[in-house]
Amino acid sequence: MPQEIGTVEPAKRCSVVEIAVENIFQLRNIERFSDSTSLESLGSVPNKVGTGISAYDGFPTELTHGTDNRRPHLISCLIGELRAHPSYIQHKLSVDASRLSALAARGDLAFADPIVVTRDRTVIDGYARLELAKRTGRRMVDCIEYDLSAEEALRELIRTHCSVRGLTDFVRIALALELEPYFRKTALMHQQAGGQAKGLSKLTKAQQVDTRREVARIAGVGPGNVRKVKNVLAHACSSLLQAARMEEVSINLADKWSFEP
Repeated sequence: MPQEIGTVEPAKRCSVVEIAVENIFQLRNIERFSDSTSLESLGSVPNKVGTGISAYDGFPTELTHGTDNRRPHLISCLIGELRAHPSYIQHKLSVDASRLSALAARGDLAFADPIVVTRDRTVIDGYARLELAKRTGRRMVDCIEYDLSAEEALRELIRTHCSVRGLTDFVRIALALELEPYFRKTALMHQQAGGQAKGLSKLTKAQQVDTRREVARIAGVGPGNVRKVKNVLAHACSSLLQAARMEEVSINLADKWSFEP
């Protein structure tokens, strides 16, 4: 999902979805089977994101080791209760047809693993299973529920669709850019808490770069591509934007063409 800001702790940290997997192993002792989303075509896949802590990133300790109300819960949900993440809808993401077909071939085993959701029933991981459940007329599915903020949910959605064939680099960056206001706000809070430039409402140039690096880290790409995608989103025509999303043209080429007449 590039070195993050702040001191990196050597201790290993697990994401909420990884913890969910461990819990399911204990409950069912089954092999995890994760599905992913796509844009009708497969994009390049980055290596798994590092797990260091930065001034912006890292789930709070109580999420992974804390109180009962922050721990995951295995529940059963009505299909009608589950909803796609707003960013999933906004970016017009969908389940890859070949992925859905392969999942359907597993029969009932396709639903052996719970769908990962938030307390308000927003789906983080398991869109293919959810789509298959709708098509086969299932009334209920098992879910693993987490108490996550909107920012945490979006970060996990991006992360869980990076390790296997799934979202293109461009789309992951576009999704991660939605977290940019949150990173900026956090950076300003750190700036003011440190007694530096109290009352200022703007980040320093270095902090702006750090914010870009944090977006890049979440998306699993280089900071330079974050800047280019921002340019494409701001200046490209609709056809070029779609081509970039589908990786019919590279991010670098789309960035150059976005400034052409």
